[in-house]
Amino acid sequence: MFSIKKYITITILFFSCILSNAQNTISSDNNIWQLKRNTGGIKVYTKKVNNSDILVFKAVTIINAGFSKVASVIQDTKYCKQWMDRVKTIKILKKINNNNYYTYIETFVPWPFSNRDIILLYNVIKTDKSIIIKLTSIPDYIPNKPGIVRMKEGTGYWKISKINYHKSLVEYSFFSDPGGNLPNWLTNTFIEDVPFNTLKNLRKIFSSTQ
Repeated sequence: MFSIKKYITITILFFSCILSNAQNTISSDNNIWQLKRNTGGIKVYTKKVNNSDILVFKAVTIINAGFSKVASVIQDTKYCKQWMDRVKTIKILKKINNNNYYTYIETFVPWPFSNRDIILLYNVIKTDKSIIIKLTSIPDYIPNKPGIVRMKEGTGYWKISKINYHKSLVEYSFFSDPGGNLPNWLTNTFIEDVPFNTLKNLRKIFSSTQ
């Protein structure tokens, strides 16, 4: 006979499994890319990062230029201010070799908040069909500057993939904690606007050269 005790035990296990699966689904949904903007051939996605109220972004577009040419423009700090949104200063601090170097970036932040800066280690990985530029923050590489808040945490990448000889898929992703007293809602607003404007400006660079 199928006892009541066994029935209760199986029922409890059944609903425990349902609850566990529901929790896993919620957790998973919080960590998938959400499309936030799809305008003019540029898509911007965001998703949550574990143990943080700040989102990570990923922006994607197609540029009418070869992938090596696009990568060379992205790496050329002399011209980055022309297309990188909110960048006030960008310069190479130390070049280890052509594929590894330290870069200083200061970004504009609206009054009454202070500008932010970050030191990034660029690591360039090349293949026959793509170039990946890994970005890793090294906050203590140089002393803090007065009046500017140093971003302690930052990681991301550029990935430029070959579609054909005259067209490339460009992907830009980054997560950073701006620190200081910058509200998370303002930070997350930048997370949608900055990558969109950056890729929009980058596309204009190549449109003007064609």
